[in-house]
Amino acid sequence: MAIFPNDTTKEETFFYHSDHLGSTSYITDDRANITQYDAYLPYGELLVDEHSSSEDLPYKFNGKQFDEETGLYYYGARYLNPVTSLWYGVDPMAEKYNSIGGYVYCIGNPLKNTDPDGRKVRGVTKQDAEKFRDDIYRVLADDKFTNIRTLIDIKGKEFRNIDTDKLDLAMKGIALSNDESAYITIVANTINSKDVYNVEYVSGNYTSSQGAKAFVVHMNKVVGNGIGDKMVTSDGKLSTAFIRNSGDGLNVPTSNGSHSFIGSSLQGNERAVTSGHEVFGHGIPAAKKLTPAENNANAIRTENLIRRILKLPQNDGSKHGGYKEGHINNPYILPILK
Repeated sequence: MAIFPNDTTKEETFFYHSDHLGSTSYITDDRANITQYDAYLPYGELLVDEHSSSEDLPYKFNGKQFDEETGLYYYGARYLNPVTSLWYGVDPMAEKYNSIGGYVYCIGNPLKNTDPDGRKVRGVTKQDAEKFRDDIYRVLADDKFTNIRTLIDIKGKEFRNIDTDKLDLAMKGIALSNDESAYITIVANTINSKDVYNVEYVSGNYTSSQGAKAFVVHMNKVVGNGIGDKMVTSDGKLSTAFIRNSGDGLNVPTSNGSHSFIGSSLQGNERAVTSGHEVFGHGIPAAKKLTPAENNANAIRTENLIRRILKLPQNDGSKHGGYKEGHINNPYILPILK
């Protein structure tokens, strides 16, 4: 929905009606009259652009803003030229997809695929994304964070890119501790990162097939070829017992980020601490391909950061993996922010 001034004394409300790609098809006014109709060629070039209102509303293909002067759509990470069917600017994740041209839109299939902004934190399911969002909200539960929470949102199972200008404005004028500022920075940088952070809240006897595959690939790589395959059932299922035996939290690196498992028994502050420990604490160094020592130290530092905000006791890391090997050094300093 958008509100635009109709004259100097009155405002008129318009409603967007989109297709399966999020592209605006019809726009109606507050009396249900059709005021604009748009139709597109496959890559967003306007085929039909009819409007009876004096307002030509700019949000069109994929729901993105169309710039009349340049003829380009703005997607956040880069601009799309709908006439040439190419991006203006190389894909921020181009190194992850070497077989696809860095300027190709949606792998050449714009009728099926969309590219919201090229960056993502996502749940394995929509419910997973909602639970992780709720965990972030729990850490930022104070009333002073109200405007910041509104910027942390999801569409389907993916987190929306955070507008950094709006975030700066939301943070302006409120008293933030170093810990609170650091946590908000970590959340925004992770959501806006080019890496993909999958999060899964496990339930039942087995994890998702996506999680099982990530686990097997990781174990085959770090423990030994074929070892990961032996840790799942004959049809590739991973028992949730592995997650419970890991303290109800586990993170494994993936080729383009990381995959986090959060145990079903966790609730409230305990779940918020654990999900932050896994997704941010382990996930960020995992995506950066840092050493196990750096990874384990960062996880405890991130956990303690969240614990301080929630006013919970600190964790010295003595029960965490790598402690006996000397990985957990300086557990109370700030973690990696991006």
